[in-house]
Formats: sequence, C-alpha cells, structure tokens
Amino acid sequence: MVAMRQECIAGVFIAAGALCCAGSAAQAERALTIVALGDSTTAGTPGFRSPLESPPDGSGDERSQYAYWIMQAHPGWRVINQGVNAQRSDQILARFDSSVTRHRPDVVVVLAGVNDLYQGYPAERVVRNLKEIYRRAAAQRIRVVACTLLPYNGISPEAQARMAQVNAWIRSFSAESGLAFCDLFHALEHPQRPWALASTPDGLHPDVAGYRKMAEVIAAAIGAEPPASVTHAAGPTQPFRPAWWCAGPHAQTIWGSVLRPVPRVPVRRERWETPDGDFLDLDQLDGPAGSPVLVVLHGLEGSSRSKQVLGLLREARRAGWRAVALNFRSCSGQMNRLRRSYHAGETSDLGWVIDRLAQEDPAARILCAGFSLGGNVLLKYLGERGETAPLQLRAAVAISTPFDLAASARGLEKGFSRRYRRRIVAGLQRKTLQKVRQYPDLVDRSKLRAARTLEQFDDAVTAPVHGFRNAEEYWAASSSLQFLPRIRRPTLLINARDDPFLPGDLLPVREVAANPHLHALFTDHGGHMGFLSGVLPGLPAAWSESEALTFLKLHLRD
Repeated sequence: MVAMRQECIAGVFIAAGALCCAGSAAQAERALTIVALGDSTTAGTPGFRSPLESPPDGSGDERSQYAYWIMQAHPGWRVINQGVNAQRSDQILARFDSSVTRHRPDVVVVLAGVNDLYQGYPAERVVRNLKEIYRRAAAQRIRVVACTLLPYNGISPEAQARMAQVNAWIRSFSAESGLAFCDLFHALEHPQRPWALASTPDGLHPDVAGYRKMAEVIAAAIGAEPPASVTHAAGPTQPFRPAWWCAGPHAQTIWGSVLRPVPRVPVRRERWETPDGDFLDLDQLDGPAGSPVLVVLHGLEGSSRSKQVLGLLREARRAGWRAVALNFRSCSGQMNRLRRSYHAGETSDLGWVIDRLAQEDPAARILCAGFSLGGNVLLKYLGERGETAPLQLRAAVAISTPFDLAASARGLEKGFSRRYRRRIVAGLQRKTLQKVRQYPDLVDRSKLRAARTLEQFDDAVTAPVHGFRNAEEYWAASSSLQFLPRIRRPTLLINARDDPFLPGDLLPVREVAANPHLHALFTDHGGHMGFLSGVLPGLPAAWSESEALTFLKLHLRD
C-alpha cells in the first residue's frame, strides 16, 4: 500500500551557460562584459596584481594577464580581472557574489582548483566547488567558460593523478552540460615535457607569451556558439514562466493534475506476470524498431493514464521513441493479487522491468522518467544500483520528487496543503478497504478508519504491510535524498520552490553540486507536477515534459 504523498517540488537547474554567444565575427565583437574568476594564474604574474589583492598596487607587467590580451584583440569586450593569489576553489566560490554577481557579466571564465590540489585536497572537493560555481552562474543566466587546470613543473605523481581527474571531469561535464569548454592544459603544456608549462618564468604561471596564448584559446571559447544539441543541460531550453491564468502554486498544482486537458496517445495494455506470483500492467507505446525506450512512472495513487504520464508519452511519440508506462501494483484499475502493494521506496518492480527490457534487447537505449512518488522510486533505484545499473540505461528525469518523505508529510499539514492531504488519505483509505476484502487480517480497521494524516495512515497500513515498524522507519528507509550521492547515470531533477508538498529550502542543492551525474532545474514557480505555461486560458504547455525530453535526447549519444 502506498504511503507517500501526492508530491510537489520543482526545479531550476544548475550547471551553466544560458546566453548564446555569437558564432560569426560580427556577432563575436558585440559588447560583452566578462569576469575572469580564479587564483594567481588569472590575476597575472610575475608581479602584476589584480585590484582584489593586497596590496592592490602591485607593480608588474600588465601584459602578464590574459585579461589584457583579450581586450587588446576584442575592443568591444570588457574583461574584469577577479583573480586572487593562492586561493583555493572554496575561497573563490565564497566570493562569487562580490566578484561576479555585482558586475552583472555576460560571461564568467572559471579557472580554479590548482591550489586545492597543491595543498593536498582531494579532486572531489574541487569538483564540488566548481559545480557550485557553474550552478550559481547558470542561475543568474551568466554563460560559463569552464577551463581545465594548467600543468605546473615538478608536480608530484599523486597530485598529477588528482589534476587529471579534475580536468577529465571538467571536460566531460562541459560536454554533458553545454558549457563553453577551454582546454588550457593542452594549450599551454610543453610539447616535449608532459605536465610542464611551455612558456613560464617560474614553473607555476605563464609568462607574457603564455598569457597571450591563454587569451587566444579563452577568447575562442567565448566566441564559440554552444552546440545546439547540448544547450539544455547548461540551463533550461526555455525559462519557465507560469501561465498568467494559473500563476500560483496551487493553481499550477490543480490545473496540472485535474483541469489540464488529457493528452491523447495510442497505447496498448500488456500484463507481465511477476516472479512472485503477482502481475504488473504496463501501457506500451509502439515505435520504430531500435528506437529508444522511455519507461515512465506515475505518482501516488496515479496510473499510466495520469495526465503527466500521457503528456510525456506524447512527447516520446513525437520524438519517434517507444515507451512503457508502468502501473504500480494496485494502480492499473485492478487490485493486485498479493498482500503487498507499492510504496515510495519499493524499487524491485522497476528493477525487474528495466532488467527485462535490457535482456530482451541488449542493444536497447533505455531512458526513465518519474513523477512525484515515481520520481522518488526512480532516484532510489538509481542510487541502489549505482555503477551496476544496466548499461542500456542511459539517463533519467525525476519531476516533483518528495526527496524527504518526512518533510513532505509535514508540509502537507500546513495551510491550503491540508486539503491535498485530506484527499490523498481518503483515497488511500478507500483502496485499502478494497484490499481488506481480499485479506481480512491485513490491517487494524479501526486504525485505518481513524487515520487523518499521512503519518497515521502509514503507521496503520504502509509500514506494517511492508515490513516497517512505523511511519518514521518507512520514511527514513525510503526517502531518495540519501541515495542521490550514489547515482551514476545522468539524472535531471525538476522541482519547484513553491511546491505545496515540500519547502523550497529542502531541495537537494548540495547533493546535486557534489555529484557530477546530477543536474537540476529548481524553478521559483511551478507547484506540484504543474509547470504549465501558455498564453491562451485552458490551453497549457507542459514545460517540464518538454525539458525532460530535451535532457534525455542529449544523453542518447553513444
């Protein structure tokens, strides 16, 4: 039996680059404000000091900084040097607002992390800080140029390995996320001496000629137009703007689940007999042989006929994909056979379906998407499987996920959200009473009828039926938040800060920043499974479903 909640949360992602820089020479010379963010390599050497350093009036050759050479070659570009000597990535991150935000730049060039490695910090720390820098820039619609770390003479083998790890991540994350990428390492590496600078006065920093070379490759990255195929992960393809006629969180939530027109999709029902003697009903969307297969999971007490599920199936059909909409046990319109049902942490059925699809077609390209409770199930599955997830599983999207089930339950006890809770609990009670006809000893009927909150229902039904001591143990074991660090497939989280089911300050921003496989669109508006835009009243456009498809398409590349 389920004891989760009809969820709400929404997203605005992280990662970087929302502006489009020009590809033609005429466009590239348009006026740009660029912040050069970094440590002493950005500040300039030997002796030139950025205005942020102390003392601020260092004497040196102003040509010994890449900012100088970029402005010489591109008079319309204003480069603000925000390099500070000896700073680690966490220190650079800490001054993001003062060094970047206040200048309102079009572009930020990020070169940070070498001092972390020099001081013995792990590569994961650098990756975490860089990702947060990229996220903050993207949230402010600032295009990011992600630069690899420069080699330095005399680097130890151990630090060499950590730098290689960081640079590999910067390269892959940039490709995956649509960031402008600048490979400074190979541009400035000595042609005959690996891991050494080609043009340097001290073995640690470029000389004037080296900075001029840096300026050339960074300017090329700034002027290069991001590939159309990867612009999504750098930020939303289109910023979410709620429809004026359903702008608030509750209007978005109610329109999304109740009032939205039902998308029409041709599907056929299949019943798969499960190894434990039960069954799963799946709605199949046919498509060309060899096309990607999208597996879609519905929310609490929803089904394969939920409007959001059908909307995503419609998007899949437009893309020429096949799709499978899974009905959790008891949700297809027919009660399942066994005592157990489904719940927010039950992942074995999803795993079985994905494994079967992979076994039936070893060349399959499988994608997954989940709404609300289905999003929680999907994320928990991905975290449980980690590196062992089937190779055919390429990417996933979770929309309006209740990452913390206890916080979600508490959120439904506040204000207007109590109305959602009453409706959810009443529906769960009706279904459980049907189940009791099959298994009269399933639950304590008096506790079932007395339940008024999700905690009371989960204490009376979900926990005892599925082997948990109480609701708290069920929530703690089933919340997807704790599984996010172990996810090893590209995964997009779409949630809204005004979701009536989960406070916006509980969105997993830190978890996303720490795991390069996670991406997020955490929007200010959208409600729970809403995200409806559009000009004409009653004719909404489903933003989250469109963004989900764009992200998934990005990760179909071999």
